[in-house]
Amino acid sequence: MFKKIFEYAGPYKKNMYVATVVVLVSVLMGVLPFVLAYQVISPLVMGDSVETGFVLLRVIGVLICLVLQAVLYGWGLSISHKAAYNTLLRLRVSLQKKFEKLPLGIVEEKGTGTIKKLFVDDVDSLELLLAHSVPEGIANLLIPLVIYIAMFLSLIHISEPTRQAEIS
Repeated sequence: MFKKIFEYAGPYKKNMYVATVVVLVSVLMGVLPFVLAYQVISPLVMGDSVETGFVLLRVIGVLICLVLQAVLYGWGLSISHKAAYNTLLRLRVSLQKKFEKLPLGIVEEKGTGTIKKLFVDDVDSLELLLAHSVPEGIANLLIPLVIYIAMFLSLIHISEPTRQAEIS
C-alpha cells in the first residue's frame, strides 16, 4: 500500500524521508534529558559528590534538548504535511484523469455522492497516514530500539572495569 501511495508522492517522496529523520531527531531530543538527569542522579545515589558546574551543564543541556525537541518536531511535521498534501493533490489529479476517460454512463451510474466521497473523504483519510503515521510512527519505533542498544552498550561498558579487576 505504501509503495502505491508513494508513487503519487513523486518529487515529494524525498521530503517524507527528511521529515521522518527530523522527527526522529526530535524524539531523540526528548529522550536525552533523561540521560542527562541520570548523569546527575547516579553519582548522588552512589554517595559521591557532584560539582555545581557539572549539574549546571546538564541542566543547560536539558533545556537545549527540550527547545530542540519542540522546534524539530514542528519543523518535521511541517515538512511532512507539505509533502502529504502535495501527494494528495497528485492523487486527486490522477483520479480526475482516470474519470475523464470513463464513459459518461459509468460516471452517472456512480453518482455524485460516491465520486465526492472518493475525491474528498477517501483521499483525505490518507493525510493522517502520510503526515503523521509515517514520520512519527517510524521515529517512535526506532527510538526504543536505540535506547535498548544504548542500554546494552552501557552494560558492556559497566562490566568491563569489573572484568579488568578480576584479571588483575
